[in-house]
Amino acid sequence: MNAALILLAACQDQSIQTYNALPTARIMSHQDGDRVLENYTVEFRGTASDPNDSPEDLEVVWRSSLAELCPPSPPNPDGTTVCTAALGQEDGEISLEVRDPKNATAVDRVVLEVMASGPPEAVITSPVPGGRYYSDVRVPLGALVSDAESAPEELAVQWESSLDGGLDADAQPPGDGVYEGSSFLSQGSHVLSMLVTDPQGNETSDSVSIDVGGPNTPP
Repeated sequence: MNAALILLAACQDQSIQTYNALPTARIMSHQDGDRVLENYTVEFRGTASDPNDSPEDLEVVWRSSLAELCPPSPPNPDGTTVCTAALGQEDGEISLEVRDPKNATAVDRVVLEVMASGPPEAVITSPVPGGRYYSDVRVPLGALVSDAESAPEELAVQWESSLDGGLDADAQPPGDGVYEGSSFLSQGSHVLSMLVTDPQGNETSDSVSIDVGGPNTPP
């Protein structure tokens, strides 16, 4: 009789085993084939849920083909999760992994097309070769700057003289891309170089050679 009771209890224990349902992961912000620019910050959004566990008990991780984009963390109380990251051209596969306390996991993936971002364009409009410039009069520094992916005011402009080094041109590109600055230059022959950098670190440059005379004197 005792043996029969023990066998019955063992069978009941096996029948009462709990089932751990798998969590779910879903990327909401992007679909396969979406295009993004390399080195631009992208916001990825998704959802994480689990029938057995609350959002604060879950762990989500965002990854690309090559690296972890955002460290493990719980989703928001409503189950949403956000990760911001800049991608390289080899980072096209994005995954969202959700893990519950019992290590059950779910993964959602999208494959993006990461497009190369081009350098800005820049042309010096002033000073001009052969112009008359004096060491006691500010020399105009003008240029047209543009970028296919960034607004002109997002571009960084730096001027340098082969004779005087870095110049404080005291200006930033306005919205129309017409840059107008000026700087004092010492007497002598100068090669003026302008370097334009976009927010992603792409660069372009232009240069001009001019001669600067001594202080301007009345005729």
